[in-house]
Amino acid sequence: MNIPSAIFCAFCGSKLQVTSSPLSNQVQLKKIKKCPSCGFENNNEYRYCYSCGAALSSNEPPVIPQHSEILSAHPYAKSEISKRGHSDFRIFWILFLGIIMLGTLIAGAPGAITVGGAVFPAIVILYYFYRRDPNKEPGTLVMKVFILGVLSAVPAVIIEIVLMLVGYVADVRSNAILWAAWQAFVVAAITEEWLKFETVKLGVWKHPEFDEPMDAVIYAVAAALGFAAIENVVYALNAGSSTIALLFMRGLLSVPLHAITGAFIGIGIAKWKFQTIRFSDVPFSRIQILKVPILIHGTFNFGLFLFGDIRGFLMGIVTLAVSAYALRKNLRNISEVTSYAPSVQYG
Repeated sequence: MNIPSAIFCAFCGSKLQVTSSPLSNQVQLKKIKKCPSCGFENNNEYRYCYSCGAALSSNEPPVIPQHSEILSAHPYAKSEISKRGHSDFRIFWILFLGIIMLGTLIAGAPGAITVGGAVFPAIVILYYFYRRDPNKEPGTLVMKVFILGVLSAVPAVIIEIVLMLVGYVADVRSNAILWAAWQAFVVAAITEEWLKFETVKLGVWKHPEFDEPMDAVIYAVAAALGFAAIENVVYALNAGSSTIALLFMRGLLSVPLHAITGAFIGIGIAKWKFQTIRFSDVPFSRIQILKVPILIHGTFNFGLFLFGDIRGFLMGIVTLAVSAYALRKNLRNISEVTSYAPSVQYG
């Protein structure tokens, strides 16, 4: 049988008539056959790709669909085709050059190097994720979320100051382990991961371009890296003579950490948004989405706060490596988050 979201029959290559909602009857794919045309992973018994209609083996005659056929056969195809024109990432490189110029005007060449070096890792990692979205999001919309992520640092600072004061008043500092856990999990992780989620909800939740599971990952990563970029700038401007070493370490560890936790938030949002679950129906959905990112972020920070030496550094590396491996596995499965997103892949 074909899956409910199929545009073309996987056995004969003919165009299908949509007779039921693509949100129902999810099918789990077991054996995988990759399409030589679009790269989508199909069921091993299929003869034609249900994403693009191409023959999956050289023994099958090719079927070349027309755009009009796709639009009439699949309720989501129009959105997918229109989004293929939004593949230009140049707006972010223009933003990056503008930031460097601003740093030059304010503090000369040293300022440009500092600010540029602080922002560059975030732009590169965002580009890495953006390239892996098969139906590219509008660059201006991704930039909007990125800038909102930058602005989210303002409430983050306020909330974290309040939580630090609470820790002082409660005398949490009397216990080194408890104080490290308070700073790592409560002050930093909960605050920052929650604000990443709210940034996506505020910026693009109801936007018509936000219509596929992978979109949630792109926007959540953009929000996370916007926050990471401004955090890097603040640290760099206050690092003094150790600026280069600081930017190197943060570019290697802290910025990827924010991207990974943002991607996990995006995966959670995708499961939530594209399974027709509404906010009012599941009051604890935020907890379900944020628990893994908070655990990763808090564990990463805990060793640094507790030890402050090579042990904390090694603990951060291990946390980052395990999280990256788990993330890659989850992103490979994102096409199964909803039954109507055959074009969403990763890898």
